[in-house]
Parts: sequence; C-alpha cells; structure tokens
Amino acid sequence: AEQGRDWGWTSGRSLTCFVVGVVSGLAFLAIEARMGDEALLPLSLFRIKTVGVASIASVIVGIAMFGGLACLPLYLQIVKGASPTKAGLLLLPLTLGIMFGSVLSGQVISRTGRYRLFPVTGAALLTVSLFVFHYIHYDTPLWQTMAVMVFFGLGLGFNFQPLTLAVQNAVSPRQIGVATSSATF
Repeated sequence: AEQGRDWGWTSGRSLTCFVVGVVSGLAFLAIEARMGDEALLPLSLFRIKTVGVASIASVIVGIAMFGGLACLPLYLQIVKGASPTKAGLLLLPLTLGIMFGSVLSGQVISRTGRYRLFPVTGAALLTVSLFVFHYIHYDTPLWQTMAVMVFFGLGLGFNFQPLTLAVQNAVSPRQIGVATSSATF
C-alpha cells in the first residue's frame, strides 16, 4: 500500500509537469499569434511549406544528433573501456563524416543551386546508420562501429547546411534572421 501511494504522488507530479508544459506552450502560441509580425517567432513563417518541413526535419536531425553524441561516447567508455579522452578521439570518424558531408553538400549546392537531394540522402543515411547501430554489441570490432559513425556523420552533414539554405531561400530578406534561427534552434 505504501508503494502505491508513492507512485501516485510521483505520477501526480509528472502529470502536473505535463499540464504546466502544455499550458505554457499554448500561452506562448497565443501571445505570439497576438503579436503578429513583431513576435519573437512569427507564426506566419510556418505557413510557408518549406519553413515548416525544414523545421520539423531540423528537430528530427537534432534528436538523432544529440542521441548519437550522447550514446556513442558512453558506449566507447563503458563497453569498450576507453578513457574519456580516448572516447572523444574515437569520435573523429563521426566528426570527419559531418565535416565532409557539410563541405560536399555546400560545394555542390553552390555550383548547381539544387539542395533537395542532400536532406533526403542525409535522412536515409541517418536512418540506416541508426538502424545499424542497434546491431552493435560488446564484441563488435571497433572499426565496424567507426565505419557506421562515418555514415552517421555524413547523414548529419548532408542535413545541416541544406536545411538552413532551404529556409533562407523560402522567406523574404526581412525574415531571414528569424527564419534561420527558428530552423536551427
């Protein structure tokens, strides 16, 4: 009986946090709608399809990025026994993938003016890489893990700049700053 009361109290606090979060979010949206174009985040931006899609894609890419950047060092330290410094150095394939993907997509976009291919390819690489990561176990050779890191980094790199460029090209010059910040936030 005692455990049931403790769980109920904890679940009541969780429910309170969700209610406060939802009410706060709705209040934010109401205030932003009332402020119109002078809002911190003008809701009219999200009527532009490219801005809405790029914002949703940025959220998903951000979740994947932070998930990978949080889990991979822990895997390398706890499972592979690497020191924190060594684990950071073992993330170099991921970093190189991000750099190569960003530079390659930037170069191709500046030459061709087309950017749609990169977020699609990057999302596919991210999805496949995250799926392959779930097959990595304690006895998986480190080189295999690092190979997946490269493709994970490429997927991230193929998404960073093209999504920002898509948003910047979709809005008026007056709204570039707020559109860019909302997409990258």
